[in-house]
Amino acid sequence: MKGKGVKSVRARVGLVRDYLMERGLPAPSREEFFRTFLEALLKESGAERFSPDRVELKKIEELKERKYETGSWNFGRSPKYNIRREKKFPSGLVSVYLNVREGLIEEIRIFSDGFGNAPMEELERTLEGAAFRKEAVLFRLPENLEDYIRGMDREALAELITEER
Repeated sequence: MKGKGVKSVRARVGLVRDYLMERGLPAPSREEFFRTFLEALLKESGAERFSPDRVELKKIEELKERKYETGSWNFGRSPKYNIRREKKFPSGLVSVYLNVREGLIEEIRIFSDGFGNAPMEELERTLEGAAFRKEAVLFRLPENLEDYIRGMDREALAELITEER
């Protein structure tokens, strides 16, 4: 199987096969891996296997086409922006798209490969309406950004957004 890793995040991506082989364990076939993974997932979550009938399959297919195959679902909505900033940090690439009007952040979208657990929309909502100044952005940012962008500190993000040092 040929790797499809992106160079910018290669250090945080690994193959199960390599992990097992480093430990002297046999690598399962793809089918065996997915079967074992699914069994473990069902057992740990307490979920049950779902076997849809024809009517349900048709509804699932329609939902997939209408919602889950759209660009807005897969890539998020992109605001009309008049400012775009991007910087590589030790934790990953951070891209910021802003629509600033009359000195206020009207709309903001933040993208990162820093893999936080909290929805980025929460952070974006806290910044909308803030004055487009570093102090105002810092005032709105939560003390700990780890939930949104791992390894990111408030000062660095505020500087990226406003380009003020």
